[in-house]
Amino acid sequence: MYDDARRRTSVQEAIHSNRPAILPFEDPRNRIGKSRVETTGRAGNVPGSAPYDDRRIRDVEIVVEWRGSVESLASTLQFVGSYGAYRLVEIVHRGVVIWPNRDARNASVSRFGCRFKAVQPVDEAERRLPDLLSEIGEQMRWVHVEKLGARSNSHHKPLG
Repeated sequence: MYDDARRRTSVQEAIHSNRPAILPFEDPRNRIGKSRVETTGRAGNVPGSAPYDDRRIRDVEIVVEWRGSVESLASTLQFVGSYGAYRLVEIVHRGVVIWPNRDARNASVSRFGCRFKAVQPVDEAERRLPDLLSEIGEQMRWVHVEKLGARSNSHHKPLG
């Protein structure tokens, strides 16, 4: 058996120090107390998953509303991201890459997913994300933002 108060304290200390905590637990098969390493820390860390540092944002996908052509959207977003911490990599609609591969069939679509890649160090890119959203917000309406970490591969299908 173990003391719940001691366990809570160990977990809280591990969360604040962002280090693993060694916590006692009972084996339900034979009720013998054993130890195991349980990863604690920031949200999403579970045993066997990537360390938190690997989950820092590398890419950002921003869904925007746009009534013009895909080419004009791309040129606007390339200009917005050209001086900052991100650069435009692709524009998608329903999982299909429509820019840089141009597809005229999607010209009447009003919502596009725009993926930006961090070109500055990760910490700087994270601090500059609000600036990117502000710049985009001056040109068009953005409706959704998704931060993508190092393990997020593009789930979009290129045309062709």
